[in-house]
Amino acid sequence: MGTKAHFKMMADYHLWAYQRLHQSLEPLSDDEYHRACGLFFKSVHGTLNHLLLGELFPISGLDQELVSSRPELAEAMFIQAQC
Repeated sequence: MGTKAHFKMMADYHLWAYQRLHQSLEPLSDDEYHRACGLFFKSVHGTLNHLLLGELFPISGLDQELVSSRPELAEAMFIQAQC
C-alpha cells in the first residue's frame, strides 16, 4: 500500500471512530454529558474538547477556542475528521 492510500485509510478510520464515539454517547443526557465524573478532563464534554483541540493544534496552533455546546462540539469534530 502506498503512502497516499495509507493516509486515506487512516483518515477514513479516524472519521469512522469519531462517528462511533458520538453514537455511543447519544444516550447520555446533557447533565450526564457535562457532569464531572472523575475523568482527567472532568466530564465527557471536557474530554471531547481535548480531543478536538488535539486535532486542531497541529493545523492552526493555539488560537482555537473551546466549544461550549454539545452539538457544536460534535459538528466541529466531524468537520475536523473529514479534513
